[in-house]
Amino acid sequence: MAKLVRANLPTLKKTASYYVVHVTVAAGVAYAVTGNLLLSLTLSLLEPAIQAIAFFFHEKAWQRWGRRTTGSGGRQRLNPRHPLYRRGSDLHTNCATRTPAVAAGIAAKSGLHR
Repeated sequence: MAKLVRANLPTLKKTASYYVVHVTVAAGVAYAVTGNLLLSLTLSLLEPAIQAIAFFFHEKAWQRWGRRTTGSGGRQRLNPRHPLYRRGSDLHTNCATRTPAVAAGIAAKSGLHR
């Protein structure tokens, strides 16, 4: 166990620091919403615990889905020539280029933009 910890010490330190940041931010947000320090601390500690449980089941569902779709234990390669792969990148390009124009049009029609 000690060897495992030593081999992964940077990752464990980063994980611990991220946990502290996450709980601090969650406590701040919960306090801003509730105005109750005890409730905000409880929520900020409870949420990561529930999130860990949810992640476990999420991971299991992904593994099951991957085995069902690929038949190779969840390993699937992306094929840039596949139509759905290209369609996804086209969707990103269309959204990235059209969204500002649509937003400007809405703002102009609503009188927010002069």
